[in-house]
Amino acid sequence: MACKLVAPLFITNETTFIVHSIFIGLFAIGAVKLGRGALTAFMAVCWVLGNLFVITQANLFGLNVVTSDGFAIGASLSLTLLQEYYGKQAAKNGILIGFYMAFFFVIMSQVHLAYIPMLSDTTHQHFIPLLERMVRIVGTSFLVAFISMNLNLFLFGFFNKLFGKAYFSLNALLSISLSQLVDTVLFAVLALSGNVDSLLHIILFSCIVKVISASISIPVVSLARTYIKAHRTL
Repeated sequence: MACKLVAPLFITNETTFIVHSIFIGLFAIGAVKLGRGALTAFMAVCWVLGNLFVITQANLFGLNVVTSDGFAIGASLSLTLLQEYYGKQAAKNGILIGFYMAFFFVIMSQVHLAYIPMLSDTTHQHFIPLLERMVRIVGTSFLVAFISMNLNLFLFGFFNKLFGKAYFSLNALLSISLSQLVDTVLFAVLALSGNVDSLLHIILFSCIVKVISASISIPVVSLARTYIKAHRTL
């Protein structure tokens, strides 16, 4: 059955990307408003969605990129906010919860494929090429995320001491950008080899896109966090 192409919701991929990044920043702030549990859940959902959508490629600013980079920034941004609002231990607990949710997702994806569909079913055939890759992708994501997220925590703490907590946007941008550089290279080599057209393009351009996405999301968060206080009891 031929693939039906749907016109971009926001006319161009570039506009969609900008709106995507802003939405992620706004939802991250909304999670802060709801409390620590919501922020941790938001981070875990971003991680799962990033793994699910990572095999979709699109042309963005003339570059061949995967469309999940915004979710990687969302997860890192959530981790940064957990550390900023609730402390480093809360952020570390968030990483473990994210691991647990991603592990549950990959197990359930394989259980889903084990079902024998009815002859009239029209969806199972589309799940197979998507979900059968999840073991490799999520397995790699465990290793890479453990490295990059802990690096993000370390760098954010380092830049907080170096520049002071008043420079939240700068500290967050530097820590997220550097940790995502490591994340992108490791994940692309280990998980995407053989699944994308140009691995080098994905690495180089995803790094650029992630910095752009972070540059859009972080100012939104920085502006909103001025007016939002943490729920210490949630």
